[in-house]
Amino acid sequence: MMQDHWTINFPDWFQWADRGNTPGNEQPGVYLLARFEDQSKPIGNADPLIENVIYIGQSAQKMINRWKSFDATAFGGRTKKPHKGALLYKDQEYQEPLKTLYVASMVSVPQNFKSKWDD
Repeated sequence: MMQDHWTINFPDWFQWADRGNTPGNEQPGVYLLARFEDQSKPIGNADPLIENVIYIGQSAQKMINRWKSFDATAFGGRTKKPHKGALLYKDQEYQEPLKTLYVASMVSVPQNFKSKWDD
């Protein structure tokens, strides 16, 4: 009997300023935010279990739009609908918050995904 399962595989980390370059950012998904004080990100796939991860989020909309909300809340002041994770981030008063923040994302359902029930 064949078992269906998902592989959780986050790609590389991207600096917050480069979040528009993350694969799948125009799709819903799960994302990690992490801080790397020495400003040198780890090489290879992002690991959701490392201590640098400060937030794990999920978006039913395009992740890039959710990140705009996070950015506006954490760094831009007041917004109509604040991102709750960004409110927590903002309260931490990190040094150099933009330079040390990184994001990695994984789409919820890959574009080519076809389940055995799609036939």
